[in-house]
Amino acid sequence: MAYNELKADISGLLNELEKYSTEVMNDIDKEANRIANRAKNELKQTSPYRPHNKPSEGGEHYRDSWKKKQTKHRSQFSQTDSIQLLSKTKPRLTHLLENGHRVVLPAGKKFKRQDAKRYVEAIKHIQPVQEEVNNAVIAAVDNILRRHGK
Repeated sequence: MAYNELKADISGLLNELEKYSTEVMNDIDKEANRIANRAKNELKQTSPYRPHNKPSEGGEHYRDSWKKKQTKHRSQFSQTDSIQLLSKTKPRLTHLLENGHRVVLPAGKKFKRQDAKRYVEAIKHIQPVQEEVNNAVIAAVDNILRRHGK
């Protein structure tokens, strides 16, 4: 086999590998976006809210604050995409609700000894969705690789 024939074969192989990887990455991106949208909607449904407040008074403000943020990083050697679900308007509240916290007294109220023991229980609403998303992404990537492998 001549050098030029070998070079052409390698070039063709590289083109096929690049085409394959592009198709796989596009399918993974589509599936990741679908899973992220589903997770965002689930967080909007399962996030806690104040039932005594009307939505117009901000009772569901935290529920409605979930947004999807997509970041693409491209370099000469690699590409990474990330999708984050975050509470755009109440980012600190997510940690307090998910993990629980001590009771915070309103300004001007005197601190009493029994207040030191008051604790707001955690409302686990992010962790179940996160576990579901992790499993869904693993299954989706596995399915995509199997489908493209045939």
